[in-house]
Amino acid sequence: MTSRKLIQFIIVAALIFILPGFAVSQSEEPKVDIKAMSLEIAGTEGSSMIRAGRLIDWMNKNFDYTSTDYKKRTVEEIIENRHGNCAELAKALMALLEASNIPSRWVAEINIQAENEEREVFAKKMVVEKGPQCSVFGLMHNDHRWLEIYNDSLDNWIPMDPTLHTWGLDQ
Repeated sequence: MTSRKLIQFIIVAALIFILPGFAVSQSEEPKVDIKAMSLEIAGTEGSSMIRAGRLIDWMNKNFDYTSTDYKKRTVEEIIENRHGNCAELAKALMALLEASNIPSRWVAEINIQAENEEREVFAKKMVVEKGPQCSVFGLMHNDHRWLEIYNDSLDNWIPMDPTLHTWGLDQ
């Protein structure tokens, strides 16, 4: 078989075996339509703050907090599962806010916790297994993720934490 015929054979094989599977996976619709869901929950009436409040209230009623298991999940998976850690809940809320044209930004913090020797042992193990990014957990500290949303009427950023179901400056 000449090299030209071999190349033609490979191309034909790719068209027969690879592209049909690719086309199927590309044409499948996602199980969660984030834009439609966001508009259904937040609506279009009211200020961005009122609509954002509807979204976080909905998340509070429909989602559970779960501990970190270090798996990567898509927003659609988090929404379908109706649970997640603080980063996953913030990621899902951010997608819903974005779908409703409400600007938001990610906030990462390290907060002080009561001493917890189990957390420290776990953190040391995770640093060995996964690297220094896991050092945000320790004897008296922990990491946390939440959002800020832009309040266009006041021209400032307002905290919004789906894990703690708090938002606004008063809370």
